[in-house]
Amino acid sequence: MDGLLQIEARMPEATESDMSSYHLLQARLQTLCTENQVPECRHEPMSVDKLREFIHDEYDRNAPFTDIPHLPRIEYSDDELQLWSALIANYRDTALKVPRYTNIMVWSGVPPPLRGMAWRAMCESHSHTFESLYDSLAAEWTPFVKIIGRDLNRTFPEIGLFQEKGGEGQVALGRVLRAYSAYDMQVGYCQGLTFLAGPLLLHMSDRDAFCVLVRLMEDYDLRSMFTADMAGLQLRIYQFEFLFKHYLPELHSHFEALGVNSIYASQWFLSFFAVTCPLSILVRIYDLMFAEGAIPTLMRVALAALKRNQVVLMDYDDEEQILQHLLGRNLWDMYGYDADLLVSGVNSFGPDLLERLQSLEDEYMHRGGQLARAKSRSKERTGRGTRFLSGISSWVTNNASAQVSTTTLSSNSTDCELTRSNSIGSYDSDSTAATSVTSFQSSPLDDMQKKLDALQRELQHERMERLKDRELVSVLLKDLDDNSDGLEAHITQVRLRFGLDEQNSASDCALACSSGNGCRACEQYLMELATARTNEALARQEIDELSDRLRSLQPPSLKAVEPTANGKRWGLW
Repeated sequence: MDGLLQIEARMPEATESDMSSYHLLQARLQTLCTENQVPECRHEPMSVDKLREFIHDEYDRNAPFTDIPHLPRIEYSDDELQLWSALIANYRDTALKVPRYTNIMVWSGVPPPLRGMAWRAMCESHSHTFESLYDSLAAEWTPFVKIIGRDLNRTFPEIGLFQEKGGEGQVALGRVLRAYSAYDMQVGYCQGLTFLAGPLLLHMSDRDAFCVLVRLMEDYDLRSMFTADMAGLQLRIYQFEFLFKHYLPELHSHFEALGVNSIYASQWFLSFFAVTCPLSILVRIYDLMFAEGAIPTLMRVALAALKRNQVVLMDYDDEEQILQHLLGRNLWDMYGYDADLLVSGVNSFGPDLLERLQSLEDEYMHRGGQLARAKSRSKERTGRGTRFLSGISSWVTNNASAQVSTTTLSSNSTDCELTRSNSIGSYDSDSTAATSVTSFQSSPLDDMQKKLDALQRELQHERMERLKDRELVSVLLKDLDDNSDGLEAHITQVRLRFGLDEQNSASDCALACSSGNGCRACEQYLMELATARTNEALARQEIDELSDRLRSLQPPSLKAVEPTANGKRWGLW
């Protein structure tokens, strides 16, 4: 440590351009110190020779991270390896003693073979409790087993670890997600979590990845974006909108003129940019996240990407062109796989960002956590961009039944309301349904009243159907409990009611429950019931919405704009 302290003492004071990252690092360390909890990961540092040998061994065995394209291999000096050895052994104390050296090395990039150990040390994820719980949690049945299995093939298909269906990587990712869905039933599972957990498994075991995921969700304030009300995501969009306007006013005005809604950032935030960001750049974003906090990193990377693409975006005169660019790989082409360019751009946003984030959060919470419902619903919902994003949070099962979009957005991104069903499904780019809550424009009063009456009748019918469902499942579960002879007959009745057959009720994913036909039937039934309940909630939500809309309509004598047909729905995932 004496050598590191000498290096720290010789380092120049942080420049104005470095102050932002330095303050964020200090703020994160302060958060760790105020937790009044001694980390379980403290141990003696590895010697420089052993650490260098470990690095070479990781490359020689073709560790999973070596499959990341365009990831440079760098030789590190003894001083650098000494720092990383100390950080891995005791991140909190080391970073407090040599903060400037730590800050520079994190921004230069964690050595790829050490990322797993460094990330775990940064978030202090070592927990004997969670590690001992992992196997039992990963083995528990949850309603999300099939959905997780279906989504595994969609996650980083270009990486060898995740390419083979039912292979080691997919099974490990599935176990992590299944364990988390059992650990936190309020969040359960959603597709964004696959993108969040995937990069972890390239650098550590599934057991360690689960512990890190728990820390990210709970201690880095990501969990609130994935709960049923998506309150955290609403807050982040609110903050991002104001930061965008403050730091990039010209581009923000251009977006406003074209009706581009800032809700496109939802894809970025829910996946931590992993849907389109090259992995060689994404792992550098993770370095910053673990060292400086998830929310400041989300905001600064989003702003940096917009700034880097500003010239191209200003040339577009069509809303859909902009959205395609923002939600596609083209956004990252400007960096040419050079993560240092992104890091430099991120650092250009000043040290006042933390204060602005806190101020915006206080303002948002002062307004009740959500913007006034009547206000947001009385605004016009226009433009293809809102329809483009109407499927941002389809969280219901993708089966023969109608798909349901569970996001309600205002054309003003600071006045938006996002809701999610109970994490029963994943995103679907083609989701459409009679019960979808989508953008709409003013319609004549008579048509609105007719639509309201129809929805009320539909909701009443839905309620009656759900009553029958409850009766049926009550009998089924009672028979399961009693293991009575009538079980098979009731399972057949359930299959007939929901149009299921033996083939559909069987699981075809590596993580599906294999304890018998009765268990599989219950699993399918629970998924169907969750979808039905989501339909009911959405119908009730749209009725409330239309009621508010009716009250706020202008006199019928004023000409209203007829609704336009929905354009092509773009897939966000």
